[in-house]
Amino acid sequence: MSDLYQFDKVRKEDATLFWKDAPWASVFTSPDYLATFAANVDYWVLTYRGKKVYFWPVPLDADGTPTRPNYSYYCGPCPSALWLSEPWHRQYNLQQSAMKIMIQALLKIYGSLVLSLSTHQTDVRPFDWWNYHGPPATRFRINPRYTAVIDLKRFNDDQALLLSYRYCRRNEIYRTRKSGSFFESTDVVFQQVVDTYAETTNSSLPPGSYDTMRRDIKHLLELVAKGHGFITQLHSKDGSTTFAYFSLVLVASGCANLVLSLTPKSLRYTGVAALGTHTTIMKAKAEWAALTFDFNGANSPNRGDDKHSYGATPALYFDISYGA
Repeated sequence: MSDLYQFDKVRKEDATLFWKDAPWASVFTSPDYLATFAANVDYWVLTYRGKKVYFWPVPLDADGTPTRPNYSYYCGPCPSALWLSEPWHRQYNLQQSAMKIMIQALLKIYGSLVLSLSTHQTDVRPFDWWNYHGPPATRFRINPRYTAVIDLKRFNDDQALLLSYRYCRRNEIYRTRKSGSFFESTDVVFQQVVDTYAETTNSSLPPGSYDTMRRDIKHLLELVAKGHGFITQLHSKDGSTTFAYFSLVLVASGCANLVLSLTPKSLRYTGVAALGTHTTIMKAKAEWAALTFDFNGANSPNRGDDKHSYGATPALYFDISYGA
């Protein structure tokens, strides 16, 4: 390793300080989030000429193998504000040497890596060029993915945001609002959230994963209780005790991430999902001062179409792995 660089494991408290100041850090690289979802986490910081320039959390499973926690995106290396303030020609040179040092060190320790880059980090050449002339087994696997993002800075109020939606989505929201059939509530019944999630994803849940899903939802609710996000919940005025719409959003670095969005199948075509989604987006802007709203992935035809119907634009990100 060059004498100019130092790559060290740090305490969670020190990692938290770096994370708070890193412009591209996501809620999914938050030490609180990772400590909740991973069996263990190693936090690494790279310094250059004595200044902290990169933060790289490595979540580990129970066997000590690098993993990506459930419900997480954008969990990988985060450059510092100081690093990003450099002109690009300098950033490029520093990035090549810094990433090489970090990748080499982490692979020597863990033997494998699993990460997901922020939508801001679309230059994957340090990973693509690793063992560039080597066989496929010695190179990184790089998978391009997309999410759907709303730039909330463009909208001053509820009506301006609504006008950015697809025509049929706007009408659905207007119609459901006018009916007065739903109201917002705050009392969350944990088992209702679990049951509706299971109903919604029944066909895609791996066998034997119910207990893991139940535990993960509990963890998400705990993160909200600790102030890392919010819940939107609508109930029907027909007296039903089960919610009509439920969403859970985690917020960090000015970005609101939609982690859960649930509607019982029996209410799927009532318009309450559209009203609930709009209510969630507005809450992110008005109450949490979010600058962007991220739907957390848009990688299937139906779900992608639904998310883009709210005026969200595509944003590229990369899932990357080595030896996993």
